[in-house]
Amino acid sequence: MIQHPFVESSGDNRISRDIRRFRLLPVRLLRSPSEECLTAPSSQTQSSFSKRIEKRERRYAVTLAIAIGRRETEDMIYEAELARAEETLRAAMLAGDVTALSALIDDRLVFTSPDGTVVNKDQDLSAHASSVLKLTEIDLTDGQFHPVGDMVLATTKATLAGTFGGMTIDGTYAYTRLWSRASGQWRVIAGQAARIG
Repeated sequence: MIQHPFVESSGDNRISRDIRRFRLLPVRLLRSPSEECLTAPSSQTQSSFSKRIEKRERRYAVTLAIAIGRRETEDMIYEAELARAEETLRAAMLAGDVTALSALIDDRLVFTSPDGTVVNKDQDLSAHASSVLKLTEIDLTDGQFHPVGDMVLATTKATLAGTFGGMTIDGTYAYTRLWSRASGQWRVIAGQAARIG
């Protein structure tokens, strides 16, 4: 026989009988000294006590479900907005549209290129404006969005074709972009690209 952890091995079954007499009840924090202490209720009040606990649990479950539903709805809206922002960024990069790119890039941009060079917003825009960076193909796949506080981290893979400084770009790259909406609209505040194929 397995010994109950609260029953001493002395053979005294009094504690065992007490355990069987009262089932374990949910315990809540007292909100004020005026609230009743939670003790094992008598058989007469146990049913009423259980109903009050169940009612509170149902109310909590409904509140939690509403909060989760609201959060999921917000996440869906953010994902839709960021999917559009990623596509707008892709189109602007292909067109070399510096005006559109400027609207999508935060002034505090820190971006690490595949060769390890860290560039800011002005340097990034200059590369497009001067055609040092000229892209003719950007095919995005495996896009995912990960909320990070009030920002969202976007990860994606991109098959690129074009030139950079006279050198051919041809391969698959993994992109990570951190999107911030602190300015009122989604803008890239940080990012990194690495060649993976």
